[in-house]
Amino acid sequence: MHIKRITAYPLNATWKKYFGGANNVPKNFSSPSSNFLYMPRLGQHTTLVEIEAENGVKGYGECFGLPNALYSSAYV
Repeated sequence: MHIKRITAYPLNATWKKYFGGANNVPKNFSSPSSNFLYMPRLGQHTTLVEIEAENGVKGYGECFGLPNALYSSAYV
């Protein structure tokens, strides 16, 4: 079985959208651990990956993408 196509779908849900502005985002969302002190999280980001074989079979997976899912989708 050979791969026919790989498609990456970047999915970004920004905190400022859901909390009505960047100033309303709770601190524990933007800095849930010390890893995010210098680069706060701006939302929830992931990339959905769809792989299609030549025979039409499809499979799905995901890859993590910080600070933005556009980066991980570009790598895919």
